[in-house]
Parts: sequence; structure tokens; C-alpha cells
Amino acid sequence: APTGPIQSASTRKSLGSLIGAFKTVSTRRINALFGTPGSIVWQRNYYDHIIRGEADWQAIREYIDRNPAQWTVDRENPAEGIG
Repeated sequence: APTGPIQSASTRKSLGSLIGAFKTVSTRRINALFGTPGSIVWQRNYYDHIIRGEADWQAIREYIDRNPAQWTVDRENPAEGIG
């Protein structure tokens, strides 16, 4: 549930600003919890897409569901190629 005042339409931020703020706050919290100051938690950008139908929705759901399993071979994974 929201804890602060509701913003009017004229003071709303863009999606990019919202995602940037989320990444900043969560990165600080994660690094504080794990004692890893300055560690990178998120990839630089984000991907947005307008869902245009049921098939599109299903494809995105499957991508989200399967994506974590691909992390071990992701070129952005710092451990990729080690071993």
C-alpha cells in the first residue's frame, strides 16, 4: 500500500525515472545487506515493450520464466567463461 502522498498527473515521473530510482534504492540496499559497497547489481538499461495481444503476453511470460536459467551463459554475467 502506498505510504506517501499521491502525485498529480503533472508531477508524475517517466517509466525510465521510476526504474532508475528502483535500481538505485535496491542496489544500495542489496550492497548494504551483503557488505558489497559499489558492486553492480543491475544491467545498465531496461527493455520495455507494449503487449499487443494474448500471444505476445504469453511469449513475454515464458521469457521471464526461462530467463534466470540462462544467467550462467549470459555474456553480462561476470562469472561467464570462468572455469
